[in-house]
Amino acid sequence: MTDIAASRPYELLDDEDGDAPLTIPAGSSVLVTASGHGGQRFIEEQLGRGARNGEQTLVVTTDDAAGTVSDAVAEAAGVERSGLAERLRVIDCQTDRIAADSEPIVTQNVDTPRALTDIGIGFKEAFDEFEAADPDRIRVGLLSLSVVLSYVDRETVYRFCQTLSRAIRQENAVGFFLLTTAAHDEETENTLRRAFDGTVEVRDEDGISARVVGIDGVSADWRSVDD
Repeated sequence: MTDIAASRPYELLDDEDGDAPLTIPAGSSVLVTASGHGGQRFIEEQLGRGARNGEQTLVVTTDDAAGTVSDAVAEAAGVERSGLAERLRVIDCQTDRIAADSEPIVTQNVDTPRALTDIGIGFKEAFDEFEAADPDRIRVGLLSLSVVLSYVDRETVYRFCQTLSRAIRQENAVGFFLLTTAAHDEETENTLRRAFDGTVEVRDEDGISARVVGIDGVSADWRSVDD
């Protein structure tokens, strides 16, 4: 990968009303906060955008089945699931997964969202595979931290997020970590924010919109996520 490709910002949303596309710097990890389902849709759209542009994609799913998430990313990318076989990896932390439902996507199984060490190992193995393929770009999505927090205390989750954020920064990748705000108190949200470079706030009001908060040089204006 060239230095230029590694350092090029990641595009999140298209231009709107003459404004430039919304981008964030390579190496950034953001906490995606939402009260409803808009946050997951935003992340799936981001992963699909990357896959559509030939980027490598890693998803950690703690709630939906690997096949369900793979289909959502494929739909966002505008391709069949099989078309993502070389670009998508899934770490599946479901405790009630259905065997082989994610074929032909490469899936690494983790027994429970409580097993943060195993998730971290799967994360590293996926990045090692990506590096061997000499990728230009990598996008990461974790769906969701709220499920992890139902198993593990917030300080442990905070340190876990710090570790993954460092790995993303080292690879000049970009990471999106979902938190459903309605499920947590303000202290939990504020604690987790500190593990990331910024926050993407998502709201569901007459369609889904989003804004980036806390990253220098990035506009904090609301942008539509809908086509």
